[in-house]
Amino acid sequence: YRHNDRIYATALNDSYIIACINNQKKVFSSIDKSSWTEKVIHEDFNRLKQEVAADLKSGKKQRALDKIDKYYGEQEEVNAVIGSASVAENLDKDLRELKTFVNETFQGAPAAVKQKQKTNAKALQYEGYRGRRQ
Repeated sequence: YRHNDRIYATALNDSYIIACINNQKKVFSSIDKSSWTEKVIHEDFNRLKQEVAADLKSGKKQRALDKIDKYYGEQEEVNAVIGSASVAENLDKDLRELKTFVNETFQGAPAAVKQKQKTNAKALQYEGYRGRRQ
């Protein structure tokens, strides 16, 4: 590696193993289903809520919806292999509700939308924070 225009070399002990696997399904199948389910529902989904709340607050509806869609795609890909019913329900029910929440926030007269942005962003941010702390 380089540091301050000088070349250095290092040797790693045997505790580090780097591997490349061609079969992505093999990697996914090695994931512990219950731990992954817990992480997705409590950590990842609630972090998404906090990110969406920030977008609501700043008036970025499409950015919030794009984050929800990206999250769905990423989690659905892994869950197609892992097969967690709880995650499937979260992706179908909870994400649909979150999208509806975002869309409803931006409906109405401009003054009402501004107020809903503030109120809904605070509520969603708190909900995400609380969910991650449980």
